[in-house]
Amino acid sequence: MNKISVVLFFLFSSFFGVAQSEDNANHYFDRYEYAKAYKAYKEAGIDQMNADDVLKYIYSCYVIGDFKEVCNNIYKIDEIEGLDPFFLWASAQSHMAVGQKEQVLIRTVHVELIWIELHDFEIEQRQQVCASQASTRMT
Repeated sequence: MNKISVVLFFLFSSFFGVAQSEDNANHYFDRYEYAKAYKAYKEAGIDQMNADDVLKYIYSCYVIGDFKEVCNNIYKIDEIEGLDPFFLWASAQSHMAVGQKEQVLIRTVHVELIWIELHDFEIEQRQQVCASQASTRMT
């Protein structure tokens, strides 16, 4: 019975430690202390993090200049809907910094496609506004 208690104690304390590390990491991130956030996220373990925390971890890695870590983990956020284009750009920059030129091309093409879509959307919006303004002037 005593051995089971000890095992359960260590098991629960390790879960508490991971949660505490993630809370600390988010606290540091929110205070723009990216080097401390990076260390705390690393202690928590990136494989257990939710998508938002992974984004924060990758951002922290980029800001402190750990480009290899960005390259190693960027694939974890590729499938996020509505991903900020900054992460694709930061990925391309990180791949360039570590000498992975073929990945730079892939990431740069993704960024350019997003900018083209945004530009086309803005043009459509402007055309609609102009059309609605023209129709209100005619009446």
